[in-house]
Amino acid sequence: NKLVGDYFEFGLFQGRSFLYALESQQEARNWGVPIHCHGFDSFEGLSGIESSKDEFHNLLEGGYKFSGGQYACSLKEFNLILKEHAVSQDRYTLHKGFFSELLKDDYREQFRPAAIVHIDCDIYSPTKVVLNFIKPLLQQGTIVMFDDYYCYQGQSDHGEAVALREFLAENPGIKFIEWFNYHSVGKSFIVNLK
Repeated sequence: NKLVGDYFEFGLFQGRSFLYALESQQEARNWGVPIHCHGFDSFEGLSGIESSKDEFHNLLEGGYKFSGGQYACSLKEFNLILKEHAVSQDRYTLHKGFFSELLKDDYREQFRPAAIVHIDCDIYSPTKVVLNFIKPLLQQGTIVMFDDYYCYQGQSDHGEAVALREFLAENPGIKFIEWFNYHSVGKSFIVNLK
C-alpha cells in the first residue's frame, strides 16, 4: 500500500525473517518507497519466563517450552549471517539489549513511523513492552505481525495474544484489524486509528 515508514523486527534469532524483510525492502525502494530495517534483540536469547501468562506454555506436554537463553544468537554470529547474504550495512540498524531495558521513551525518538512491525517475542512480558514502545510509531495502515500468536493452543490469556488484548483494552483509540494467519502459529493485523 506504499505506506511511508520503516520496518521493525523484535526478536531476530538467526535472521530468517529479517533477511526476507531486507529482500522486500529492495522491492519497496524500487517502487520509490524508502524504508529502513531495524532489528531488535538481546542477542542472548529469551530473558526467561517472568509472568504467569507464559507458564501454561512451559507445562505443555510436547508443546513449545520457552526458557531463558533459548534462541540465542550472538551479535557477532548475526552479523556474519548478514555478511554471508551480502547485505549492505546502510540498509539496516541493529539494536542490542533486553527489551525491558532498551525500549524506553527517549530511545524511541530516533525512529520514523512504522510501516511494518514484526513481533517475535514468543512470550507475554517482552511482547507487552514492545507494544507499548511502538504505540507512538503506529500509523493508519501499519502492519503488525505476531510470530507466535497461537503458540498456546489458541488460548487468548497467554503469550503474545494476551499482550495484544491488554494493549488494545488500554488504548481504545487503536484497533487491530485481523488480516491473515501465516505459518503454523503466526497472525497479522492492520492498524486502524480511530
